[in-house]
Amino acid sequence: RMLGTFFMACYEELGLRKAIEAPDSQPAWRDDLYQWVLTTTDLPLESDVERNLLLLFVGDSAAIGAHGRLCDEDRDALAIFALGYKAPMAQMLKLRILNHLCAALLSATDHSVLALLRELVMRPEGLTGSYLPGMEEDLRQLLQKAMRELDTNIWTNSAHWYTCPRGHQYFIADCGRPTEQAKCPECGESIGGRDHEAESGNKRLEDADTSPMGYTLQNVDKEDGGTGAFRSVSGCSARAIRLFLHGSMLLGLAGRAPPAMPKEGEAGDAAAANDDTVPEGAPQPKGRSKGVERQGSCNSVLRSAACKRRQVGSLRPAADGKPNPFFRDGPRPAIDRRQGVQDNPEEQEEHMAAVQGSIDGSANAPAGSDSSTIASVRSGAEGGGLPEEPALLLDKCSISLYAPLANKDCTNLGSCEASFLWNHFENDWRCLVNLVGANGEDLAAALHTVISSLRESAGDLTPGASSDAAPSPWFPLSLERRMEWERAVDARYLRPCWENMNGKVVDAMARWGSGEAEGLVLELREVTDVNTLPKQVRCQSLPRILAYRAAPSVPGLSAALASQRLSASNFPLLTRVVEPPLLDILAALRHLAAVFRLHQLIASRFSCRLERAQARATSVREVITSLPSPQERGDWNASFRGYSLAWERAWKFVERYECTPIPGEYRDLDVSEDMPLAFLIADPADEGLCPLAFTQWLLQQHNQVVALVAAVRGETNVPEVSSRLLGDHETLQYDEGRLMALIRSRCLAYGAGGHLEYDFATLERHLRWSLCAPLVKWEHKKFRFLDEQAAATSALRTAMPQQPLSPDLVSRIKVELAASSSASTCAQLVDQSIAFILSTGSGAALGEEAGATLLSDYIKRVLLVQDRLPLKSAESEVRLWHLDAFLKL
Repeated sequence: RMLGTFFMACYEELGLRKAIEAPDSQPAWRDDLYQWVLTTTDLPLESDVERNLLLLFVGDSAAIGAHGRLCDEDRDALAIFALGYKAPMAQMLKLRILNHLCAALLSATDHSVLALLRELVMRPEGLTGSYLPGMEEDLRQLLQKAMRELDTNIWTNSAHWYTCPRGHQYFIADCGRPTEQAKCPECGESIGGRDHEAESGNKRLEDADTSPMGYTLQNVDKEDGGTGAFRSVSGCSARAIRLFLHGSMLLGLAGRAPPAMPKEGEAGDAAAANDDTVPEGAPQPKGRSKGVERQGSCNSVLRSAACKRRQVGSLRPAADGKPNPFFRDGPRPAIDRRQGVQDNPEEQEEHMAAVQGSIDGSANAPAGSDSSTIASVRSGAEGGGLPEEPALLLDKCSISLYAPLANKDCTNLGSCEASFLWNHFENDWRCLVNLVGANGEDLAAALHTVISSLRESAGDLTPGASSDAAPSPWFPLSLERRMEWERAVDARYLRPCWENMNGKVVDAMARWGSGEAEGLVLELREVTDVNTLPKQVRCQSLPRILAYRAAPSVPGLSAALASQRLSASNFPLLTRVVEPPLLDILAALRHLAAVFRLHQLIASRFSCRLERAQARATSVREVITSLPSPQERGDWNASFRGYSLAWERAWKFVERYECTPIPGEYRDLDVSEDMPLAFLIADPADEGLCPLAFTQWLLQQHNQVVALVAAVRGETNVPEVSSRLLGDHETLQYDEGRLMALIRSRCLAYGAGGHLEYDFATLERHLRWSLCAPLVKWEHKKFRFLDEQAAATSALRTAMPQQPLSPDLVSRIKVELAASSSASTCAQLVDQSIAFILSTGSGAALGEEAGATLLSDYIKRVLLVQDRLPLKSAESEVRLWHLDAFLKL
């Protein structure tokens, strides 16, 4: 614990000074400080990793600087540790977090949740086969996501995984319900099923965590941009856990950076550096080879050579493939991460002795050594300059440490682990800033409070365990233990921070000092005499003038809501509305009445009057310009404009019509006046599937929102309106713009540091009032193409002679049709009857008097349809030989 405190003090008092030290005015004591850190035995440093990290935090970044042995990609990724003159504030904030995290890890006991991250930094080889926190939830979900990316028809809100009677898992695409049978490839048992019913013994798997072991996250560019929530951990806490995980892994890599090579003119002093080395027989610093020395601000050739022997984690040669001067057979042999030694330690010791002897002027080179390499090193040391072939000594390398922890079925860390992890750390930071709705400084202050709480804990019990229970080590993690780790960190440290982040930031600033920028203070004094203001005003009001104010946003509102305990039960409607993509869907539902009006206009003008080929050859613009009256053109323009706006917002979410998936060639379809009219005619065939599926999907979404609002309001009798009579005032007139306008005007306050405070209760009440609407029933006249309708009625007359309706019956049916909305239902039942008659052939199934059969009896006894004809006259008098006349009517 004292060592962790020392690490923090070194960074705060010594490391941060690098930001104000010009390159030509570095204090002389820095070289002595670096030399002391390299050689001291007064500190309880257990490994080279700790010593190297301490060097970085006191300001010695030579190992990852221009003279370091890291390849450019590694050096750029670890540049966060190289604090230089006029370093940006963002770098100092993040490095301060990494320093605090490092100090907390050094202080952690085995019973602290930080013990896992400590092992990840110091001894990652011990976590092979362990689960890691913050990883993806389920390998099955990753496979399912990959299949969706390949345009496989996968319903997003349905379970798709089953097990055969012997427990082997298999996947069902489309709607997730079985429609065919097969044999299990593992055991031969029957799998699948028929008619959406699974075979006996087959079980549908519920959403359970079957996560793979190890590190499983893919490249940052493959993230979906969500909050990153997993299991029962909310978005803010999930991102913080990943930030700490990736920060710990960056610390592990930085602590294993190979020492820098000497600058020009410094290598020649290596032989004279014995005065600064630990005397013979004196205690050697732990993890450090005898003879470690320092020249200026860089390490000597000898220290670089020694590092090659003791480095934990392999150093891969750079892509240029240059030979390694310290091993005569070219590239360095592989390093065993478990033992920290090379596969052939005897051979390595011989070559290390050769290098040591060459620099010390010794002639004791072992037989078989590469004499040319040794000679070049010796000549450089004796001549006071760089060796004759500096390219060999500056052979660049890349640190490889965490590849054994990466699950190869899920991810690939690539050729540069440092770059991979740094990109994740940066992404986690950006996401957290957006989720908490604050600036980087406030986020850093909040994270410092979390790390401080973690560091203060001597041990963490399993969530729900008795206070008398004995704590258990937190590494390695099983699947269940990983879930307990995440719940413990979230419930005890992270969630309390998000729930009162404003208060914690204020308290932290009060303890640490806010330190306002002098330039801003001078600017303020130009317009205000602060000396004339009361002290209380100066302390409370003036900082608000200079305060950062974050802009309100839906992601920020969602993150703030997620940080509230029991938010789903206290604010159910608000919680649902801010979940993507409901606000986009609501923006489309504003135009639902226009969508239905367009269908009515098309059906009333073209049904039974237009052939399908004509619909494909006629554009929407041609139809509108050919209308005779300005009023008709205005109705068509308004309806089409609403339809196109709804399409633009919501078509991307429509996946299928019933069980029929949308064809791939229609997925990117744009609606414009130049498109064929056929793409606006709702029909289950060909291009008509698009408007049919789109309209049905909009209707379902509208009714789902209305039902949700009714349930929240406790209403049981929700009114219903026909789509033929739906008006704009009966649709959901809501979108993101209206929500944000309310937030800015009535539901937002700014706390200290510009932190946003939302009035969730007012927002919930507003939504319960604004989203009230009736349910909608789609009643539309089925569109009939002229050529298809003529062919059907002609075939019907051939199969069964047709007769006209009596004038009296026609009059009574017209009166009933005018007084109800039953035309659509009647037309559908007649279409079903005609289709079945044609499929059975000539009505033979009903005998010679088939035509005299009442249509209502035929529907009930032959079609086995429970729906009745909604017209009393038709139910009692229309017969099968009246089908043609009744359909026309």
